[in-house]
Amino acid sequence: MNKTKITQNLLFALVLALILSLISCNRTKPQSPSNRHAASQKDSAAIAMVLLNQRLAQQADKDVIDFVRKQGAEQFVLENGGYWVTKTKRTDAEQISENTTLDIRLIVYDLEEHMLIDSRENINLKQHELIAPVLETLHSMHYGESARLVIPWYAAYGATGSALIPPYTNLIIDIETYN
Repeated sequence: MNKTKITQNLLFALVLALILSLISCNRTKPQSPSNRHAASQKDSAAIAMVLLNQRLAQQADKDVIDFVRKQGAEQFVLENGGYWVTKTKRTDAEQISENTTLDIRLIVYDLEEHMLIDSRENINLKQHELIAPVLETLHSMHYGESARLVIPWYAAYGATGSALIPPYTNLIIDIETYN
């Protein structure tokens, strides 16, 4: 009987030691980043910038729609990219293909119709870097045709602009193609 009691006491002491070691385990707590405050400031600044750009994009849409209405909205078609197009001259010539080289004239205005660019170029559509609305419109045109695009800033040169286009500029682009 004495052996049983000693075994029970030993087992109890072992279990108690195991429980106490688990309870008293002092693991190092994970440390929070030292730049935590700065990260939250960056996050709030990024969120504020996104909200500002959303408001500016909504205003751009309103300004572009007002311009299109003044020009005669029934002439224009709203494309999936958020810009408006009207063909100002149509032809029955061959359609412009994706791999073609062609002569074009681009006249770029802001919505107040101040001319920003007037260029005539010979371009290869596959290699030339054009903003998406211009490229998409050229692919839907025939040789000798002309078109007018009205593009909000976010579908054109965006918040950064370019060498000749200021940031956040809504554009009017006249495109002429030549045979």
